[in-house]
Amino acid sequence: MKHRQKKTNRLVPRRAHSVLSVLAAALMVLAFTVGCDGQEVTVGGNSNDQSNNDDPPNSGSNNHSHEHDEEYFEAHGPDDDMELIPAGELQGTWRAAFVEGDRPLAYFDIFHDEGESEASGDFTQGLVPHDFYDGTTGSLDSVVIDGDQVEVNWNPTDQDVEMFTLTLERDDDETYTGTFEAAQYPNTYEAEMTLQVFDDE
Repeated sequence: MKHRQKKTNRLVPRRAHSVLSVLAAALMVLAFTVGCDGQEVTVGGNSNDQSNNDDPPNSGSNNHSHEHDEEYFEAHGPDDDMELIPAGELQGTWRAAFVEGDRPLAYFDIFHDEGESEASGDFTQGLVPHDFYDGTTGSLDSVVIDGDQVEVNWNPTDQDVEMFTLTLERDDDETYTGTFEAAQYPNTYEAEMTLQVFDDE
């Protein structure tokens, strides 16, 4: 009696081939996905995380700001097309004082362009006319130049009606003499304004 041969030996390879085909296809898809993800991560050295897209160009830890621009300009000088304006005669730091007792009235940092009839600047108040204004700082209200005459106005108080005024005339390049008066004070004082010269170290 002949035994019928089972067909399981043929079915196993087909089944195995099908399973292997499915596994191979899955591995290809997985490899492709991982490769794409890897590419997204590595392109340009940056990820596609949108949270970094709000940063402006050239920002981040390597912040090339202009904090060293002053050093750059000192090393390289001004641009060729930059117009340089010579300083006027009042450019600099000045000390104003009452002539009597050489009592300090105020210190001025004045910015003056050559040929201009007006200048600007800042003040630091001294001990006179009242010591409770000493050390008060602010901007000069006006600096008016008319030939050899100069008028400086400022207000170290919190009263709008007040104004301190120096009316001066040039003695030489570093000295102006004249008078001081204030809107709310009846007295006029002889005053002198001298240029402060600092040694460069």
